[in-house]
Amino acid sequence: MTDLMGDSCSHSPIGIDLTIDDSVRQPMDSTWIVDRLKDAARMVPHPAHAIDMLIVDDVRMSELHARYLNDPSTTDVLTFDLATAGEASEVEMIICADAAARQAELRGHSVEVEILLYAIHGLLHCAGFDDNTDSDHAKMHAEEDRILEAIGVGRVFGAGSAAEP
Repeated sequence: MTDLMGDSCSHSPIGIDLTIDDSVRQPMDSTWIVDRLKDAARMVPHPAHAIDMLIVDDVRMSELHARYLNDPSTTDVLTFDLATAGEASEVEMIICADAAARQAELRGHSVEVEILLYAIHGLLHCAGFDDNTDSDHAKMHAEEDRILEAIGVGRVFGAGSAAEP
């Protein structure tokens, strides 16, 4: 488990707690993920002040997806904004390492980059972005790529990633 606080900047520090479930067999550099997520989270409109991430395998994700959304299939990320109106955002997210590994292989980058993408995707949902229509989907992917480029990782939906672990 990694628990790191963000460095000082124009926003208040962002606390990130990353837990990798014992069921996950996919090796990954959790420090790389947390370090980049600190930078990325500051670039999201209405940034979260606390992010709790749990990384699980397909079996556990299927169980959680069924519990929370009544869908027994696996999915890439589940995100929960725990803030009430007027409060700084506190986000819990569950990310599937197996889904990330499959997509990372298809896209030609590391599982860490894919997990970072899922985390940014979840934060954007909490900030009001949606991906239900083709237009909204395109806007959300463009914002994800903008953030990834700004933190030195590079576009995920365009050319390959620049900074991988």
